[in-house]
Amino acid sequence: MKKILIWLGVFLLIVILVPLITLLIFERNSLKVTEGTPIAKYSAENPALLVIDIQEGTTGKVSTYDYFKNNSDSLIQIINQIIKKSNDNHVLIVYVRNEITNWIINLINNSYARGSEGAQLDKRLIIVNKNIITKHKEDSFSNPKLDSLLTGNMINHLYIVGLDAAHCVNGTINGAINREYKISAISEGIFSATDSLKNQMLTEYKNKGVELLTMEEYFLRLEEQ
Repeated sequence: MKKILIWLGVFLLIVILVPLITLLIFERNSLKVTEGTPIAKYSAENPALLVIDIQEGTTGKVSTYDYFKNNSDSLIQIINQIIKKSNDNHVLIVYVRNEITNWIINLINNSYARGSEGAQLDKRLIIVNKNIITKHKEDSFSNPKLDSLLTGNMINHLYIVGLDAAHCVNGTINGAINREYKISAISEGIFSATDSLKNQMLTEYKNKGVELLTMEEYFLRLEEQ
C-alpha cells in the first residue's frame, strides 16, 4: 500500500509539473524577439500595413478575452476602415495570425490550436489579399515569411494595427526596430486589456522612436502621397 501511494504521488507530481514547466518554457520562448538583418535603404518610401491577431480567438465568438470580445465591433470597424483606405491607396496589407501547435499547451487552452476556429482571422475582417502570415510567438517576424514578403516588396515603413499592445504588437514592433524599419502605430487601431495599459504601451512605443498617428492623420498622409 505504501509503494502504491508513493507511485501515485510521483504520478501526480509529474502530471502537475510537466504542464507547468512546458507552460513556463513556452511563455519564455514566445517573448523572444528576433534580431533580423537591417533592411536596404530604398530611395522611395514603400509602406505596408500590418494587421496583427484580429482572430476568432481574440475578438471573435470563441474569444476568452471579455474586453476584446465586448469591444470587437468598434475595433474591427476601425481596422476595416484602415484596411480599405490603405488598399485603395496601394499600400501592401499583411495579416498576421497566431496559432499554437504544442499539444500540452493546447490541452491547457486550445483557443489558438492549429486548425481550430480561434486560430482563424475574424470573419468580420476585410480580407483583400492572400498575404496571411502565421506565427507561433509574439514577434511576427518569428515567421521568416514576413521578412521575405516585406523585403521582396522593398517595404521600409510599417504601419501597425491590432492586438495586443502589450504583447504581439509590442513584440512585432521590437522585431521591426531590429530591422531598422520606420514604424508608425495607428492609435485607434490598437487595443490592449485596458485603456491605461494601451496608453502606457503607446508611450513606450514613442520612447523607442515609433511614430504615433491617429487614423485621421494616417488617412491625410495617404491622400497627400
